[in-house]
Amino acid sequence: VSKESFTSDNGVKGVMFKLSFELKGDKYIRYMVYAGDLTKTLWLNITYPQMLEELIELEILKSVKSINLKP
Repeated sequence: VSKESFTSDNGVKGVMFKLSFELKGDKYIRYMVYAGDLTKTLWLNITYPQMLEELIELEILKSVKSINLKP
């Protein structure tokens, strides 16, 4: 569905993909997030039913913006 480069509030650069798919008649959304570099990398796969998108998507985007690889 989409591909977006981002920089978190803590300066971590990454790329985020948003995909959609259907499984046994149910529609799903998946975010695949890759952040960091060759030393420290974060890889997230977040999948949820499409009918919950209105409730969940904003929280996922807030979480991605808060990535910090130097806690």
